[in-house]
Amino acid sequence: MPITLCFTGRQLTEAEQNTIRRLIAEHYFGQMQDLAWDQRSNRHKMWGLLGFGIALITVYFLLAVNFDNLVLLEILSIIGSFSVWEAADCFLLERREIRKQLICNRQLLDMNILYKN
Repeated sequence: MPITLCFTGRQLTEAEQNTIRRLIAEHYFGQMQDLAWDQRSNRHKMWGLLGFGIALITVYFLLAVNFDNLVLLEILSIIGSFSVWEAADCFLLERREIRKQLICNRQLLDMNILYKN
């Protein structure tokens, strides 16, 4: 169902109506550009954290066989696990929120604008 924004009150000239339409479209288009950038940034952050976490966990398992320093191994395990969990958070939660905002902005960008006296 499309959104309709209705302006009532004084008679607006055609130029004023077009200016209002243009400003609203520019505003929501700018927000969509920001959200698209956030989405790309989120994707890069997710892949970076996932790669870093998998690398640290791999090093942990390779060193666990012959390495005696348990403190260092635990630190590698904790940092690697934390990175993987943060990547999952980026993918599951942050990404969903950005998508919801994009959908809302698309609806607002496509809204009908009416002028009534």
